[in-house]
Amino acid sequence: MKVPLFFRFFLTTALKMSRLLVWAFRGAVFILLFGLALKNGDLVDLYFFFGQHWEIPVSVLVLLSFTLGAVLGLTAAFWRGSEHKHAQKLARDTVDGQP
Repeated sequence: MKVPLFFRFFLTTALKMSRLLVWAFRGAVFILLFGLALKNGDLVDLYFFFGQHWEIPVSVLVLLSFTLGAVLGLTAAFWRGSEHKHAQKLARDTVDGQP
């Protein structure tokens, strides 16, 4: 079934417009979050053991916390996925008759 030329033009134009709107939304969110980070530039003291401490801006602390959480979450997900893949391979090998 062949789609008329007008409809093809309309569909491609609508797709381009939606992509443009998504990028405009992403840009607006970035600018808002960047402004928020600039406004929260106050220093925070992080105290560790044995009298050690850091003074870093709040925005950097939030970014480090988010990054650490994302890395730990992805590591746990990949670890669990690799265990599942290993268990599937063992099950497949036992079904095929190989020890």
